[in-house]
Amino acid sequence: MAVVLLTDSGMKNAHASFRALAALLAGVALLSGLSFSAAAAPPQAYVVVDATSGRALLESDADVLAHPASLTKMMTLYLLFDALNSGRLKLNSTIRFSKNAARQPPSDLGVRPGGSITVKTAILALAVKSANDVAVAVAERLAGSEEKFAAQMNAKARALGMARTNFVNPSGLHDPEQISTPRDLARLARGLYFKHKRYYKYFGEARFSHGRRTIRTHNHFVSKYPNADGIKTGYINASGFNLAGSAERDGRRLIGVIVGGESPAQRDLDLMGIMDAGFRVASGLGKPRYAGIAPVAVDFGTGAPALPPRRPGGGPPPAGAIAMATAAMATPGAMPVSIAGSASGPAVYSAQVGAVGSAKAAAQLATKRLEDLGLNAAGATPYVAALKLRSGARLYRARIGGLTDDQAAAACSTLKQSGRDCLVVAPDRSG
Repeated sequence: MAVVLLTDSGMKNAHASFRALAALLAGVALLSGLSFSAAAAPPQAYVVVDATSGRALLESDADVLAHPASLTKMMTLYLLFDALNSGRLKLNSTIRFSKNAARQPPSDLGVRPGGSITVKTAILALAVKSANDVAVAVAERLAGSEEKFAAQMNAKARALGMARTNFVNPSGLHDPEQISTPRDLARLARGLYFKHKRYYKYFGEARFSHGRRTIRTHNHFVSKYPNADGIKTGYINASGFNLAGSAERDGRRLIGVIVGGESPAQRDLDLMGIMDAGFRVASGLGKPRYAGIAPVAVDFGTGAPALPPRRPGGGPPPAGAIAMATAAMATPGAMPVSIAGSASGPAVYSAQVGAVGSAKAAAQLATKRLEDLGLNAAGATPYVAALKLRSGARLYRARIGGLTDDQAAAACSTLKQSGRDCLVVAPDRSG
């Protein structure tokens, strides 16, 4: 369904931007094999998923490409929460504002160049006020530049199974290359809830104080919908009014995402309606089973494993981790396997896929499981972790290393769905 934007000129601009996007994405498909199709104008599309299982209960055009607008900041916050979880930052750590960050257009917090805020204030400014200057300041604090941060955003998107998403900036300010879908955004919201429960609460805050000001949220879905506790609104002219929301009822949590709303009020009412319908559907289903938060990233059009996103005009895929992994998979047994004496091995996170009494058998098993995972584990390394038992015998654990926590969870989810054993191993885990 097409969206009626606020002005005739706005509608013309939206149509033009989506026509340009369609042409750009056609070029991307030729270069990298991605299969995208863009709508002629900002669509009203939605999806409602069961948060526990990730199962879609209701959807309409859930895989249509649209501009995420400030729903982008969910990913910016995801990476900021990652930094908190790793200990890299604390809530009272400072984030300074460059000239680039300070000059971002509203909505903004209005911090001058050289000024700073705490990480906690940054979280609230992103979740409650949707401040664009804060989004850029966070990106520069974590990655050094918006461009490098966008690469991190896209890597995390792939790890979360967001196969049709491409991020260019941390704020959601309009860029024709910044695209996502309702389904992908629901995956992001689900990841935020399960991976960052400690910080998810900030999405439900109604206000926060900054200096002498009290800043109130414009996310009225949270205050109006029963048992809602998040998560984010968004708007640019090219997208219409977007909203991701979550609520829990009778022990079941649903996540809904709608894009292309006609107005803030109508968008809120529409999401409330489809969430109500989603709960009615859910009431007739059995107890959901948790399926992990990182499904395999596959291309919607082809069903093949999704390659990392390519910015239009960026040229062919580089001869990096993807190319090396593809070459290795074309030659069974060609991937190097190391023997590690500790459980952490060469990985940041690892996926343990079995434990056997032979180092050679463990190496073969790790290599085979990495081949099974294909491009979704590109750049990972098979290795063997030896364990000496009390009896003096040795046990050799087959592992796939070099993964982020989300990638390890995705790998195990994939393998378990096919009846294979898998265990996520954190970097500080021993034994």
